[in-house]
Amino acid sequence: MISKQLNAVESLINKNYWSNWLGLSRTIIASAVILTLLCNSKYTFFFTGYQNENCHKFGQYEFNFFSFFNDFQTGIYFALAGLLLVASGIFPRYTCVLHWFITYSFSITSSCTDGGYQVASILTMLLIPICIFDKRRWHWSEDTFTHSYFSKVTVTFAFI
Repeated sequence: MISKQLNAVESLINKNYWSNWLGLSRTIIASAVILTLLCNSKYTFFFTGYQNENCHKFGQYEFNFFSFFNDFQTGIYFALAGLLLVASGIFPRYTCVLHWFITYSFSITSSCTDGGYQVASILTMLLIPICIFDKRRWHWSEDTFTHSYFSKVTVTFAFI
């Protein structure tokens, strides 16, 4: 009885979570935010006016991607560039935190979002532990690396 459960846990831990499905999910999430930023103006998604355009303070949400730039349009351009890097799949280990930060910043600063962007923010945060241990240069390539037991257990718990 216990050996069956241990075998089931071991098969979960030895599963390869770094597959093309991980790349596809990251590309779909990044593409959704890219399309939203491309198809709408900054006036649609961000409060505009003297307080936000010139002072650029968001109160409790001050630490976000868009507050690093002088205006929203520049922040949108840099967010699009970062999301295009994520969607292309280059270095998932390094772009996963950027992906989460842009998605999270968009979800908290946008004045006109539905629940999809909050879900995308949570999903990208949950993908960080999986992507941190991804050794591939491109998330569309096959994973041929050997991973440590610690990384396999961490990724398994993050996936579950």
